[in-house]
Amino acid sequence: MKKIILTTLLLFSLVGCKNNTDQTKENILSKESNLKPAIETKQTKMDAKAYDSAVKKAQEKSNELKEDYLQAEKMSKSAFTDSVLNLEDMQSKTDLGVQGVVIDSNPYIDIEENFQDGIGRTRLTFLVNQVLYGDQSLVGQTIIIYQPTGFITKRQLGLQNKFPEMSDEELNSPMLSEVNGVAPLATGTELIAYLAKDLEGDEVMYGFYSINLTMFDKNEATGEYQQVNPEITEETPENADYFTETKQLNEEVNELIED
Repeated sequence: MKKIILTTLLLFSLVGCKNNTDQTKENILSKESNLKPAIETKQTKMDAKAYDSAVKKAQEKSNELKEDYLQAEKMSKSAFTDSVLNLEDMQSKTDLGVQGVVIDSNPYIDIEENFQDGIGRTRLTFLVNQVLYGDQSLVGQTIIIYQPTGFITKRQLGLQNKFPEMSDEELNSPMLSEVNGVAPLATGTELIAYLAKDLEGDEVMYGFYSINLTMFDKNEATGEYQQVNPEITEETPENADYFTETKQLNEEVNELIED
């Protein structure tokens, strides 16, 4: 399996939108200088049986992504990210906090739409079970989240200009573009997500803050949510500042979930 390393010197506040206008970039970066105060809201949830049924259906859904992921040629991108200090800080940098399940994951969206200058994105259809803060009318509804990792062709990346000897077959073949080692989320993944909102025409879409810092998936063994963070492994010292901060944030997030 080939692997391409690409380092990009970018500050990702929100990736998941088209990322093709200066105005969007200004809106994204302005969040850090105009932090919102904490917002307290009454939490409501879906009917438990209806939500459990949706989770079961999503997890049973045929998902070839894992096999594609294992076999794919990968391109790794590194991006500088902001930090999230605690729950209040995370909330101040986003527009919506939700818990729910990914009912559809499409990591081929940039190829299907022939999106030029694409970065490789995954389009997630997310069923909202519980709104932790923000628009309570979204309970039981689906929202669209764009994750900045996914499949893209070498032609879309413009590699034909750097490597004119590449054949059309090679240029049109998909490769997996990952940012900071974060893989596309799979269908059936239960998440707590703090999201920033953006608009593309009439479509409302959302993205995670700083790639993965506001993305918490459910550990099926423990039933608890933990930040999706490839930098923390079994070898990470427990007294490391980064480990301690992440552990504390995980604890704060899990306290939000009602029994």
